[in-house]
Amino acid sequence: MEMRELSESRALSAAYARWQSVRCRGLAVHCHGLAARCRWLSAAALIAATLAAPSLSWAVEVQTLPLGSYSCELPGDAMHAAGLHIPSEDFAIVHSSTYAAAGKMGSYLMIGGIIEMTSGPRAGEKFHRISDNFLRKLDPAGHDGELRCIRQITNDRQ
Repeated sequence: MEMRELSESRALSAAYARWQSVRCRGLAVHCHGLAARCRWLSAAALIAATLAAPSLSWAVEVQTLPLGSYSCELPGDAMHAAGLHIPSEDFAIVHSSTYAAAGKMGSYLMIGGIIEMTSGPRAGEKFHRISDNFLRKLDPAGHDGELRCIRQITNDRQ
């Protein structure tokens, strides 16, 4: 190619318009084919990511419980108190994903509203988060059990 051909400006609608690079002008067909394949791969990757995102979004969202003491109870009956406090089941969230129960510390993991005690005195126990301050202990089959744990609020700011 001569120097004047390289410096010549062309309109976008001219031949080789898709590739303004001098290096690709000689290989216009090859570069165009490669670009088409890359666009197709990019579109396929975008579609795959979009379809997979909703189904995986709950699985990767790790959360923590609000700090505070959780008092656990079984439901009462109409003739007695509304709930029967079970002190041995009480625990406190002391820092991020750390809890304290029976004078010992442990850690928990909360994903998608399910809390699993991963270490410490309550290791292996699971809870279902009903609301910010209300948990239900899950039975071995993974269903909500009767035991409920309520975060104790000491003032109206929590």
